[in-house]
Amino acid sequence: MQGLKAPEPTLVETDVDGDDPYSPGYVPPMSEVGRIIALGRSGLVHDTLGAAIELVCWTVQRRRTICEARRQDFEYISEEIGGLWHIPPRSMKSRSRKGRARPHTIPLPPAAWAIVQRMLDVDSNSPWLFPQIRARRQGMETTHIHPSTLTHKMSDLPGVNASPHDVRRAFATHGETMLGLLRTDTQAILDHNPDARDVTGAHYALHNGTHKTWPIMRAWSEAVSGAIEMAGVEMESLPDLKLAMAAKKTRDQLSVAAS
Repeated sequence: MQGLKAPEPTLVETDVDGDDPYSPGYVPPMSEVGRIIALGRSGLVHDTLGAAIELVCWTVQRRRTICEARRQDFEYISEEIGGLWHIPPRSMKSRSRKGRARPHTIPLPPAAWAIVQRMLDVDSNSPWLFPQIRARRQGMETTHIHPSTLTHKMSDLPGVNASPHDVRRAFATHGETMLGLLRTDTQAILDHNPDARDVTGAHYALHNGTHKTWPIMRAWSEAVSGAIEMAGVEMESLPDLKLAMAAKKTRDQLSVAAS
């Protein structure tokens, strides 16, 4: 046995919300996914954070991947189709595996593309889709929001128990049980099917795979859209939300008065 090397350890998920008590296995219902987006649009959080939280729900990508999204990574196709998100290898979990040099492309149907377009329309010199909100010192305006910020802000939303990572579980669980997705379908979107040792994918089948993933993301987009509609009806009679929004308005007024 002398001289033998131990195999390289498999990469573990480094983007799990470790401070979140629900992270060991909580699967939020679709109603909660819709509620997250509806609350993100309600004014309870900053527009940039609300948009980032919303993109988590539409694309079910890791929070670090969301935060590191660059404006140049998005490709508009058309109003009827939407667009594409070309996630560079450096923003993916499998970034340290040798041979992973191609982007992970996520189709964005019109409902999902709308949130991207909203941020692209913001007049900004930052290369990031979600730049740092409060630049406390010189140079911070060139950074993006921190992944932990998404976890904390999402947990602050009334009636929400899910973390960003739990939304990925919702996609995999409900996608397979409710939408009829195959395990390979969910793996393809969640980046759980790295091609580091896939010679065919790395050197021969040189396409982005969206001929397979467009139907997956359209099905998920329709399910999320339905959940948002239900959440909107629910929120009209949610007293906790009214109290939370009233408290935020008061805090904002006090902040303006203090400045």
